[in-house]
This record gives sequence, structure tokens and C-alpha cells, in this order.
Amino acid sequence: MTGEAHVLSASTLPRLPTTIRRPAGRDVAPPRIVHIGLGAFHRAHQAVYTEDAGDGWQILAVSPRSTASADQQAAQAGYYSVTELDGSATRTRVIGSISQALALTRQPEAFIAAIAAPSTSIVTLTITEQGYVDRAALGHLVSGLLARLDATAEPLAIVACDNLRNGDRTLPRALGALARELDPGRNRALSDFLASCVSFPASVVDRITPAATTADLSAVAARLGVIDRAAVITEPYKLWVLTDEFPLPIPGTDPAVLRPASASPFPGNS
Repeated sequence: MTGEAHVLSASTLPRLPTTIRRPAGRDVAPPRIVHIGLGAFHRAHQAVYTEDAGDGWQILAVSPRSTASADQQAAQAGYYSVTELDGSATRTRVIGSISQALALTRQPEAFIAAIAAPSTSIVTLTITEQGYVDRAALGHLVSGLLARLDATAEPLAIVACDNLRNGDRTLPRALGALARELDPGRNRALSDFLASCVSFPASVVDRITPAATTADLSAVAARLGVIDRAAVITEPYKLWVLTDEFPLPIPGTDPAVLRPASASPFPGNS
């Protein structure tokens, strides 16, 4: 199969088999989550939780290094499939919560603008442990935070979703170290903003997500009836626990409630 008519996209969703669970229609509102780290784990984990919250939140996902993964996702308008392998049982669904995909090396201005946008209320990261050391992506995040400070100074939650010990402490320390490289006035302004308006919820994540093989992609195409170059293969089990430190509403909560009562803001772990 070749050509746009045979690739997973908004236009081919209606042709999927009835056994395939499809995403709900997308809202026209801008994304409210910016995610750094457009890998298979994010697409099998945080993006699925966001989809299952059921209230239309969308994600702008950013690839810190690879342009290919961003192009692959963008070519399918953000749609991709998740296939759960459970012994002899196989379940495939399509996820639509990622509505935009950027390559940070090619589109840093768009990323900074997304962090500054008042519509953005959560930033999540899966950049591996090394990402908190070399800090390339975090440097752009600092630029985005400065732009947000200058534009609106709206509160924000930033969540490290890597299996990183004390990530809720490591991340603000890394951002603080980068802030100290700024001139004194900007350092002081950003440090005050981080202390007063930015929260860093602690996070525990789990879902085994191996890299999809050529055979996996062929099997998914057979199930869907269209090609999905961004297909994800994973296990049924998933876990995401977050501390209740969000300054603004989050997926699955009443928009009128400024602080959710639950320590796990997304639908029940399974």
C-alpha cells in the first residue's frame, strides 16, 4: 500500500475496521500540554492517559533531537495506533491526543511560543536520564519559561516522567542551574517565577514499550487496513501516579476546580 489514501490519518479513520477503537473528534482549542520527548513510551503512556481522560485535551509533542520522528507523526496529523500484546490476545486502538508534532532542532521558536502560550498549563518530559545532564532541551525550556514570564506569567506545572530518582527535585535544580547562567536580573526574575508560579509534581510511570519491528508494523497495517508508520507496541499494564501539585485544572477534572482533589489526575491505572 502506498499513497496518502493508504496511510493512517484523519481522512482514513472512518475506513478502519469496526473492531478498532477510534479517537473522539478533536477540539479546535490549542494544545494544553507540551511534551518533550516524542518517543514510543510517551505515545504508549502519557498520550494514552490524556486520551482516556475524555475531555479533549491535546498535546503538542516535541522531539528534542530527531526530526524523523516529528515528521513521521506530523505526516499522520498526529494519529497513531497502540497495540497491546497480552499473551495470545492482541488489541489495537488509534490515539488522537497528539495534535501537533515539532522537531526542536528545526523549530525552536515554535516550541518557545508553545511554552509561553497561556493555553499551556502542563509541560511533561521523557528525555531519559541523560537529558537532565546535557540540558540541551532544558535550555530551550528555560527560554520558553522566560517568554512565558514576559508574556503572561501564568502558572505552570512541569512534570518529569522519566524513571529518574527524585525527578521532582532534579528537574528544578537543573533549571535553576541554567537560570544562574543568565544575567543577574533575568536570573532573579526566572528564579522568582519558578518558586512562585511553577510546580514540579512527582511522578511514577510504568509501561514496557519495545521498539516496533518491521514485522510489527506489517501486522498493524493488516489489522488497520492502512499503514501506520508511528505504530506503538506495548503491554496491557500501565501505571501513572502523580502528586497533587497542579496549579491549574488537569485532564479529567472539572474546569471550575483550580486544585484537583485526587493525587492521580488521570483515569484509573490499569
